[in-house]
Amino acid sequence: MNGTNLCESVCSLCGKPLSCTDDRDIIMEYISGSNYFFDNNQCLVIFKRFNHFYGNDFNTMIEI
Repeated sequence: MNGTNLCESVCSLCGKPLSCTDDRDIIMEYISGSNYFFDNNQCLVIFKRFNHFYGNDFNTMIEI
C-alpha cells in the first residue's frame, strides 16, 4: 500500500496500532489528497466529519 509499512501505522483518528496479521481489518481511505488508515469504520466516519467541518484547518490540527 504505497510503500507504507502497516505494521508501524496507527489509526489516523484514535492512534490505535493497526493489526499486522490481517490487512483486511485495516481501512484505507483517500481523503483530501492523502491516504489515511483506520482500525474501524467508526473512526473513518468521525474523521470524515471532522475533515468536512474543519476543512484545511483539520489537516493542520492533525499535523499532516
